[in-house]
Amino acid sequence: MATIAFSSPGSALLNEMVNSKIMPNVVIFSTVVDALCKEGKVMEAHDVVDMMIKRGVEPNVVTYNALMDGHCLRSEMDEAVKVFDTMVCKGFAPDVVSYSTLINGYCKIQRIEKAMYLFEEMCRKELIPNTVTYSTLMHGLCHVGRLQDAIALFHEMVTRGQIPDFVSYCILLDYLCKNRRLDEAIALLKAIEGSNMDPDIQIYTIVIDGMCRAGELEAARDLFSNLSSKGLHPNVWTYTIMINGLCQQGLLAEASKLFGEMKRKGYSPNGCTYNLITRGFLRNNETLRGIQLLQEMLARGFSADVSTSTVLVEMLSDDGLDQSENPNDCARRMKREENDQVYMFLAGVSHNLDEVKGRILGRKPLPSIREIFSKVRQEECRKRIMFSNPELTLKTEPKGSALASRGLDLEGDRRKKNPGVITARNYGTLGRLVGRFMGSHNT
Repeated sequence: MATIAFSSPGSALLNEMVNSKIMPNVVIFSTVVDALCKEGKVMEAHDVVDMMIKRGVEPNVVTYNALMDGHCLRSEMDEAVKVFDTMVCKGFAPDVVSYSTLINGYCKIQRIEKAMYLFEEMCRKELIPNTVTYSTLMHGLCHVGRLQDAIALFHEMVTRGQIPDFVSYCILLDYLCKNRRLDEAIALLKAIEGSNMDPDIQIYTIVIDGMCRAGELEAARDLFSNLSSKGLHPNVWTYTIMINGLCQQGLLAEASKLFGEMKRKGYSPNGCTYNLITRGFLRNNETLRGIQLLQEMLARGFSADVSTSTVLVEMLSDDGLDQSENPNDCARRMKREENDQVYMFLAGVSHNLDEVKGRILGRKPLPSIREIFSKVRQEECRKRIMFSNPELTLKTEPKGSALASRGLDLEGDRRKKNPGVITARNYGTLGRLVGRFMGSHNT
């Protein structure tokens, strides 16, 4: 029998077995089908099923469950249901895994009523939902804002004799914390500590995060400090969450100290850690330190995310200009050293910021940093010329350009300026330009 061209090592092994006249059994076939589906190669998995049928090997419930899972992972629920129906038509009775797989698929696409219907159907067929089934449905309910229903399901699980696992507890703790129900989260944590289960660092990290979100920084500090007495050590996410909590409260010295401790103990900060602590310093007017952290972050191969890029632009657009003031007086009262640091940094890494501008709230992409700087240069030249000679008229600006109606000669000024360096010092000017320019991109 001719073999089929497959890209997976597992399915290539099947071809080799076929060529060697070795008969793969249903277990081998099903294992390959499952591996292909987990890699997202569902069509190849179907080809393997076709091959096994042609060779007289009948797929079983495990095979069909693997195919259903492959489609569910791709949110192809109609195809998953077709596989389910095919399995039933061939005389196979769906098991707990079959139903749990479909329930997970529907929860992923937030069709929670369909998931609940399948849950009730399996109970009617006297199939006993396991911890995975309950946890999957609990997460789906929480994800659509039905936390109270998830809590009720949790109690039902316990009543029916299913023992919650770490996943079950983490789901409830996470959403209790996200919904600012911190007292209930702490009560649940104490219940876990009082059971036969030893909470891991992930559970404590969730609670520390909840405490920081609720502004209970002192409680978060205490829990963080007591981790070692519980035989646990903070991981990268625990440190990151604690650092962010400190930054939110303006405790930058303590955040910086914890950041240093994290690195000394061998925990490498990730991109999220760098972005959070950088924003903390920038938002608290520690510009020089913020720029240093940005440079360190880029040197380590991480990029400024959209939030960090936005903070930089917002910082430069703070309204620092009183319209009645003389621009020279305004410039003298600004923190020139910090401004220069920010401008020089942005001029050097604007390509990185461009990459992360993305879409915000479904709007059109933001203008690039280069575009903003170009507008700033033009506006500064315009103001400088207006103050020196208000009657100057346009001579060289191309017709139809953004500044054509303003009667300005910018060509000479452009030749004098280094195009790679931003010399603007006027926050108010930049703020108005950024607002105007972004507004035109968001309409």
